[in-house]
Amino acid sequence: MKNSDWVDIPNYPNYKIRFHNYQPEVLSVKRNQLLKQSKDPCGYPKLLLSHQNKSKMFRIHKLIQLCFDLKGTGSYVKHINGVVDDNRFENLCNREVVSRPPKKTKRLKLPKGVFQWEGKFRAHIYIDGKRTYIAGSYDTPQEAHQAYKNKVESIEKA
Repeated sequence: MKNSDWVDIPNYPNYKIRFHNYQPEVLSVKRNQLLKQSKDPCGYPKLLLSHQNKSKMFRIHKLIQLCFDLKGTGSYVKHINGVVDDNRFENLCNREVVSRPPKKTKRLKLPKGVFQWEGKFRAHIYIDGKRTYIAGSYDTPQEAHQAYKNKVESIEKA
């Protein structure tokens, strides 16, 4: 959309939006001037609109979604070319929220007194509140746990 007529912004009667030379412009009707856009930390162009002593920050692509019929369905706006400050009408479309499954992290359940260190397994025991490492590293957690049990038995016999 190269040029369009001014369109009212819903719930903000003192503002209008249009496309001029493919770029969106927002007009303050009260002051009869175009509003200057700034960018948020993510690089999206944004504007501050106010009505009845309440102000709200809007990203420009969300205002376009409110005022114009974008292609596609959904409640979120997608920049087709991935450039977040390219708000040409042709570059915007609605999209559904895509929920990703949570990452599955397989945490190895290790026996008591065993921990993994640099790809090997080691055993440790607490004596008088201080951690004491049992000498050696093992290829399997079962070997490390056996070393832990042997150390516990030797301490109990002493």
